[in-house]
Amino acid sequence: MQIEELEEIELVIYGETNNGKKFRPSDWAERLAGLSSVFEENKRLCYSLYIQPGFNEQASYLIVKKGISVCDKNLLPFLITFAKDNDLKVITNNLEEYGILEHIQ
Repeated sequence: MQIEELEEIELVIYGETNNGKKFRPSDWAERLAGLSSVFEENKRLCYSLYIQPGFNEQASYLIVKKGISVCDKNLLPFLITFAKDNDLKVITNNLEEYGILEHIQ
């Protein structure tokens, strides 16, 4: 992964509560990423460049990149409120600590 790619990341919503419990349902990140996705001509779902789901052995997560307001100016506040309401970890640095770096493309 290149430095430029890391600098594009605004935050990561990690599917673990601040109490250490795994967040359910397991497909929550895909559902939220679906808010800004589109269907391509071949009818395949295509996630936005600004909001993408991911997962590792411990949890699912949602990568939110800078420029998300291009898609929808209300999307970032909605995602932050979602994370807060569900007591999810919001990561803005130290992505390697959560095993996220190797999964970012």
